Amino acid sequence: IEGGFIYPNDGAAFFKVQFRVVVFRPYVGEVIVGTLKSCSREGLKVSVDFFDDIIVPEHALQEPSFYNEAEKLWVWKFDDNDMFMDLGEEIRLKVRQVRFPPPPTPAQMAAATAAAAANGNEPVLGKAGKPFE
Repeated sequence: IEGGFIYPNDGAAFFKVQFRVVVFRPYVGEVIVGTLKSCSREGLKVSVDFFDDIIVPEHALQEPSFYNEAEKLWVWKFDDNDMFMDLGEEIRLKVRQVRFPPPPTPAQMAAATAAAAANGNEPVLGKAGKPFE
């Protein structure tokens, strides 16, 4: 950050900055290595350290897989062996679809700001990964 500048009749401080942006956008067909964070009947939730919102739905798991209610884990049946997908284990997954939520509209941003102000909170829109929550 370099020295700030205040324009006449504006009152706001302007700074020249340099920064780097890291964008995570895997391509369809890419194989990603992640860590299994949670399991449910709906599927798996996987983390790649800097991003925790990777969902593997149950229909996309390798065949034959089933959910073990007692262990609360998914199990892959391979050569008559039960291969449990344990939490914290490193797994590989192939990207089939990339979907990002749409950016908030000005009306959504105004509503979120008004709701925060009504609750006595700072007008913050939430976490970057889950705005409005």
